[in-house]
Amino acid sequence: MIAMDTRVTNVVLDLRKNDGGYTSHEILLHSYLASKPFHEMRTAETRTITIAEKHLLDPDWYSRGLTRYLERRLSKEFDPAGDHLFTVDEDSNPAHEPHRLHFEKTLYVMTSGRTHSAAASLCSMLDRKGKTIFVGEETGGVRSTFTAGNILGYLLPNSHLQLAVPIIQYHFREGTRESEPGHGVIPHHPVVQSREDFIGDKDRVLERVLELITQDAGP
Repeated sequence: MIAMDTRVTNVVLDLRKNDGGYTSHEILLHSYLASKPFHEMRTAETRTITIAEKHLLDPDWYSRGLTRYLERRLSKEFDPAGDHLFTVDEDSNPAHEPHRLHFEKTLYVMTSGRTHSAAASLCSMLDRKGKTIFVGEETGGVRSTFTAGNILGYLLPNSHLQLAVPIIQYHFREGTRESEPGHGVIPHHPVVQSREDFIGDKDRVLERVLELITQDAGP
């Protein structure tokens, strides 16, 4: 791993065009960057632990067995917290330890409007001993909270269109950086890739990161 070489002073993490994925992968990557124990989320909540309108679920997405499994999982992971509100229990949101080889020096994270879901939540969670510098565009995923997780796929009876409905709302730490409601992670160094850059195969975001590394290294 990179963190094994103490001579490495900068790591560049490219999360542009990253639509997210499995949270286990996000947690594993975060363990190599975090400086102290961390949780996947601050908390999470849902309005229901039973699946509504089961007869409209798209059979290509959900079988009866999968629907029953999902309801059992929701009832196991979420506790009643009020009227039509359930919050994730502590056992389903455990603390994770940093890897013993975690990286503590300067981390550059390249982001874009297509940085979503688990990739965006990683950006929101990063809390490290070393510097973390975001370069590029605001993440597509909102910084403080968004809905994701279990996605219900419905087949609308009249139009026969597919409708994806996320039923879990995740909340992340606000952190120390200023953020506006409804916004993603705002980069320290905004860089917008133009159409001309794309045609000319010019990566201005990476170029800016390399400039910053050179400046930080000094003469």
